[in-house]
Amino acid sequence: MTKNTSYHYSIIIPHKNTPRLLERCLCSIPTWDEIQIIIIDDNSNSESVDFSHFPGNGRKNTEVLFTKEGKGAGYARNIGLSPRPWQMDYLLQMQMISLQPIVFTILNEYMDSPHKVIYFNVRFVMSDDPSQESRRGTYYTNFFNDVNPENKLRYQSQVPWGKMIRRSFLSTFHIQFDETRIANDVYFSCLVGIYAPKVTTDRRIIYYCTESDQSLAMSKQDRESLIIRFNASMKCNRLLRQEKIHYYLSPLPWCIPSAKTKEWLPAKYFFEYLFFFRLQAFKELYYAFSAILSHMNEPATKETDNQCNKKTTNLKE
Repeated sequence: MTKNTSYHYSIIIPHKNTPRLLERCLCSIPTWDEIQIIIIDDNSNSESVDFSHFPGNGRKNTEVLFTKEGKGAGYARNIGLSPRPWQMDYLLQMQMISLQPIVFTILNEYMDSPHKVIYFNVRFVMSDDPSQESRRGTYYTNFFNDVNPENKLRYQSQVPWGKMIRRSFLSTFHIQFDETRIANDVYFSCLVGIYAPKVTTDRRIIYYCTESDQSLAMSKQDRESLIIRFNASMKCNRLLRQEKIHYYLSPLPWCIPSAKTKEWLPAKYFFEYLFFFRLQAFKELYYAFSAILSHMNEPATKETDNQCNKKTTNLKE
């Protein structure tokens, strides 16, 4: 790889066992001199990946790093964030995401911007059929439709997608990803939102996030995963309260992931949730149990199981 010494954009792509999706992602990124791509493979196995023809190897302005620790996407992203001897102005995080080449004309509008973070819109589609909106299709739309979209995106957008972040800002505040198995981007996003002195929003869609039934956010969560997600939410909430910011992340979806009581988290997590949110928690629980009771006689489906979470996405004191 020939290294440019004046990259404007560095695109970090963590990867594990999905070479076809990685190839599709790379095909959507133009090979411009201003764009650097850093691919970090998180100990993929040889049954899933042909390492002799690994996507990105030999591509212009592309660095491919192979890690053997298998510590997850957070660790891989931090490897990508580590200092480089060449300059990069903005970082974009990607994972199973496709960009359209035209979006870089949009990004260039912000090259001399004083903003440390620019929040763009994202469209969520199914990987096998991009014309089909995924279950999280309204995730970002709801943020932009809020009366105060900047604060919603700052404090309640839990993923790094759709965010263009100035590299110097992350270095100044030593912001990195958690290295947990999942939910490693939640606290990172919270720190970025809290400490960025100047941000802006742009409703234009620049990312297409493709999901499948095997995606972490789409698949059924085991108890350990629910606990990790609960702890990540509460870690953010404690920091938000400390900074006197009254936008919170509800941990209730992780306490009650479905109408099946055997899948609920143990009582101590409910007590932690109730102690922190107090009156607001009782309101949330009322909506959750009302949804469960109204669907308890229906066949179990993903849609039914998630009805109890519909009232838990706009926590505010």
